[in-house]
Amino acid sequence: MNKQIILFDLDDVLVKGGFLSIANQVFGDSKKEEEISSYYVEENFNVTDKQKEIFLDELTKRNVYENTIIIDGA
Repeated sequence: MNKQIILFDLDDVLVKGGFLSIANQVFGDSKKEEEISSYYVEENFNVTDKQKEIFLDELTKRNVYENTIIIDGA
């Protein structure tokens, strides 16, 4: 029997802030949501390829939804 999986896209639909919280921690920054202008991390943070690699690795290890804010009306 095949295992069925349901995926939810929560980021910026039901919750916000998890991605930015981890990015700020990894890059030693304190950017706010209104400072983010692009989907791509390298366009929002001054990072090297190695730092970007570390960040992407951290996203697989951490709970992105641990420090999120529920969007009003979600």
